[in-house]
Amino acid sequence: MARTNAHVNVEYISIRNNTTRPLSLKGYRIRDAASHVYYFPPTFTLKARSTVLVHTGKGRNSANHLYWGSGNYIWNNEGDTARLQNSLNKVIDFCTYKAVAGRAALAC
Repeated sequence: MARTNAHVNVEYISIRNNTTRPLSLKGYRIRDAASHVYYFPPTFTLKARSTVLVHTGKGRNSANHLYWGSGNYIWNNEGDTARLQNSLNKVIDFCTYKAVAGRAALAC
């Protein structure tokens, strides 16, 4: 697949706030198995019962879409692990996937 920004942005991770209160993600980060790290914007708050997609490429951040800013793919086709960590480096949640029938999808 071509490595244009549009193609890189098809790759994303979904973070959902299942609580009834907004959640400040100040100091939170997403880390993959190869230690690529995405830091949430310091003022980003995820609304109650809402989802934000963190796209790998470049774009304009909004309440439901954030952008890693990478010009390369982050998530490995052979499999990878995504870890959501808080400001104290504690793993809040994680997702691991492996390639299936020659393709990979980060869906946990």
